[in-house]
Amino acid sequence: MKKIISALMIISLLAAVFSCREDEKTVGFGIGTDTITLGPEGGIEIVSLEAEEGWIANSTVPWIVVSPSNGYGSIDCEVKVDTTLISGDVRRGVVRFTARSGESKDLSVIQAGYDNVISLSSAEVEIPSYEAYGKRYFEISLTSNVPVTVDNDAQWLKIGDFDLNLDRGSRPRTVKLRIDWESNNRPEERLAEVRFVPVSGVELARQDVLKVVQEAAAAIPDSREGDSLAIVGCARSLGFDMGKYEGENMSNWNIVQLWEPTDEGFTEDKRGRVKALAFSYFFTKDGIPYEIQFLSKLETLVLYSNGNSFLYRFHSGEYLSKLTNLKHFQCFAMGLSELDEDFKNLRNLETLILAANNFDEVPPILTPENFPNLKHLDLAANRVRVLFDMTTTTADKEEWGGLYKNDGTNFPTWLLKWENLEYLRLSNNYMQGEIPDMEDYEVRWTEEEVAANDTLPRGNNNPAGYNIIGKPKVLPNARYFAINLNLYTGKIPEWILYHPHLMEWAPDILVFNQDGETVRADGKTPGFSNIPVSPDYYYDAYPLLKPDYYDQL
Repeated sequence: MKKIISALMIISLLAAVFSCREDEKTVGFGIGTDTITLGPEGGIEIVSLEAEEGWIANSTVPWIVVSPSNGYGSIDCEVKVDTTLISGDVRRGVVRFTARSGESKDLSVIQAGYDNVISLSSAEVEIPSYEAYGKRYFEISLTSNVPVTVDNDAQWLKIGDFDLNLDRGSRPRTVKLRIDWESNNRPEERLAEVRFVPVSGVELARQDVLKVVQEAAAAIPDSREGDSLAIVGCARSLGFDMGKYEGENMSNWNIVQLWEPTDEGFTEDKRGRVKALAFSYFFTKDGIPYEIQFLSKLETLVLYSNGNSFLYRFHSGEYLSKLTNLKHFQCFAMGLSELDEDFKNLRNLETLILAANNFDEVPPILTPENFPNLKHLDLAANRVRVLFDMTTTTADKEEWGGLYKNDGTNFPTWLLKWENLEYLRLSNNYMQGEIPDMEDYEVRWTEEEVAANDTLPRGNNNPAGYNIIGKPKVLPNARYFAINLNLYTGKIPEWILYHPHLMEWAPDILVFNQDGETVRADGKTPGFSNIPVSPDYYYDAYPLLKPDYYDQL
């Protein structure tokens, strides 16, 4: 009996062994899938390999890598696919797993190419109506795989230069854009759409459009309250600190003068409104503020000393031209270089000071016809650059300033014909050539005018026998005339040497004295050839103007 049981146990064990061998043979050689599909960005896929022996894996293309690439027995393999560089098309590759016995299995890898896109990190941006100058911008990211240009009709938005470096084929690249914006001074919201378009006519799967919404500014009424709002807005644009005036009544602001009933020209609608305004030592890159136009009762405006004014080329703009009640405008060292065509609307101007700005020439708009009430005109010191030798300077003429365009062939003779002018200053500029003698000027001193003024020489009333009758009547009312520190040569014309107000001009300083330290463009050193050695000649012609103390000098 025991022998029978032992035999049965042996048979059972043998059966179990043979059964296990049969199970092992069912493992075979295979992979969990025969195809994987990925997007253009690539990635890693896990593929299960079943094997009972050694094996190796080979890719038919370099953009597919298998890890591990060889081994023994079953394992999970990583199939790593690189980002594609192609656009639109599909690319294919094969990974072949081969057993030691020679059996093989193929894994097909399919990767889609990139669509052509122009996408933005933000499709809509909201911005305030105003920010400080250095903060008026926002940034967005642009992603594309095609060359891009910008379609922008909004003049108040400026897209900074950008370099979309498409060095990776059709793989989208991202670049950051800076977009600068201008203040919105109007009481209406404004909207802009900026389109980024492909340079070539490729079809896009995505094309974002940037929408920019800028909030409206507060409305400024034509009232005393509106005046205060306008001044605060001007100060903000100019970079002028109004902090010390917060909580103070406008009548206590030392930068303004309000209309009072005792003022000449007062009318009831001007009561408490701003009559005069002065900003000094400010810092703006914007020029004349938009809000200035709302100071409708303004009679005097002073803008004095803008930081780094020599860097700017401001246009006077349309807003200033709306102040039709303005009588006195002083714009000193602001950075102005051009006057708007509508500047002639300021016909009531009596004083105009444009000294230390950046004008290349006397603005042609400044004529006696356009400004019949003007008595005081100052265009001194408009030099932008310091030049010592115009023959060797490397600076472009457009950078000189100093009324350089008003040379000997383009002298602003119409200024000399402005009979109402009582003050004309053109000092310290780059005006050169010779001062015109005005002999072709048809307006002449008459016998009646000379007879009415016994100080005027008429030949028989002065030791010099000088007669002004019939001579050009140049700037007859000018009690101040300065053209010193320019680059004039040649002779001082007779109309200057014998002008009725010459001695009021301090001629040795303000007329005869030219800038002898600068070499002109023609190589000549400035200076007149006939500077009088003394005023004796003049007092011989104008004996009644001779001071009592003169003979004692």
